[in-house]
Amino acid sequence: MKKIINHLLKTLFDLFIAILGISLLVFILLKISKEYSVERKKAHKNQKPKNEKRITEEEIALMRSLLLEIRHDPNVQNVQEKIKELWPILDFADQRFLKTHPKEVNFVTLKQTARQILIDYSPLFGKDEQEHL
Repeated sequence: MKKIINHLLKTLFDLFIAILGISLLVFILLKISKEYSVERKKAHKNQKPKNEKRITEEEIALMRSLLLEIRHDPNVQNVQEKIKELWPILDFADQRFLKTHPKEVNFVTLKQTARQILIDYSPLFGKDEQEHL
């Protein structure tokens, strides 16, 4: 009887040690994976998109000057050329600029004005160019 009890106690103790060892191993693996996950998130957050273009101050200045020229130019042909030059800038000029320059409220009104001018002058263009607007 005593032998059986000693054997059971030894088995329970071995089982307890095994469970403790497995728990420790799982804890270490979870800790490592959490640290790895945090590092990956930080690396992903700090990584900049490779081909993300930022609108430049020169492009904004160009937009402003083109808009002024369009407003004051009576020649329809010149207006068409200036608007075609303005299109690529307007296509890009969106929220990405506002993320980098959040206080640039004038840019929003400038963009809205430019789009309105393009819409006003859209009858001067072909059907494909009107769809672009």
